Amino acid sequence: MVYVINKDGQPLMPTTRHGKVRHLLERGKAKVIKRCPFTIQLLYETNHYVQEITLGVDAGSKTIGLSATSERKEYYAGEVELRNDIVNLLSTRRELRRTRRNRKTRYRKPRFQNRKRKDKCLAPSVQQKVDTHILAVQKVKKILPISHVVVEVVAFDIQKIKNPKIEKTGYQQGEQLGFWNVREYVLFRDGHVCQYCKGKSKDKILNVHHLESRKTGGDAPNNLITLCEACHKRYHQGELKLPESIKRQIHKTNSKKGIRKRNQSDYLVKGFRIFDKVSYEGKECFIYGRRSSGYFDLRTLDGTHIHKSASYKKLKLLETRNSFLIERRKGRISVSG
Repeated sequence: MVYVINKDGQPLMPTTRHGKVRHLLERGKAKVIKRCPFTIQLLYETNHYVQEITLGVDAGSKTIGLSATSERKEYYAGEVELRNDIVNLLSTRRELRRTRRNRKTRYRKPRFQNRKRKDKCLAPSVQQKVDTHILAVQKVKKILPISHVVVEVVAFDIQKIKNPKIEKTGYQQGEQLGFWNVREYVLFRDGHVCQYCKGKSKDKILNVHHLESRKTGGDAPNNLITLCEACHKRYHQGELKLPESIKRQIHKTNSKKGIRKRNQSDYLVKGFRIFDKVSYEGKECFIYGRRSSGYFDLRTLDGTHIHKSASYKKLKLLETRNSFLIERRKGRISVSG
């Protein structure tokens, strides 16, 4: 499917006549404006005849499903993967700013009065998801003459999923009903057994450990796990690993003689940046990691490794990074927002 827009930038009906498209490009009557999905713009006047196309949007908190169809044919199908790291990044930034104020540097008091929010504003994590939904629809409308947009919104009863027989006052009696506090409930849930060594350390003292830091995961039971005191100490000494959030910071915390080193490679390495779309040995992929020496970690959007340390000399830049990373999968468009 080749998407077509007219000379004035208005979308026309797409085509599968690749021979005609190639002929227009060779004659200079059209130009390529986007590689994925492949879109051309006509450089001559043409009629604006289009059919009615309906865009269906399956809204979600992790992914957005998109499908543009007429009565007989599907013209676009894609899936947008939403970001779910906004809360963690904001919390990490707040933590680093607090520690920066405690160092031996020029003191600046916390500022609160100069920050104003609009009425009925959304949390940053929610606002980002809403904006991505709107942007995803706008991007489709730029390449297809969409006449209607239908959004599917479904409300899920989470407690009903866990307990199909729940009703009335049962909604007020959650999993922690009858327990003195959250700690007591977590110990009961885990059977009063260390979830790492399963009692092999023979340490009878049990602690409740946060999987993610309290600043991001809070004190909810799904963020707590039972560990014996021996395993808990080993974890904080770095001798064993548990799933936890990864901190993202620009500078390294440990500095010598007041000189703080960057915790990242340069923004631009050998002409490439993080999340640039490149071609490596005929395969299209994205840059997920970089070294200042010019070697890159290449992956597809689903996390498949193409090469863990590819030289920049073997890379060809296809598209610079954008707010949306687009990849074609077996005729469908996959997007990471």
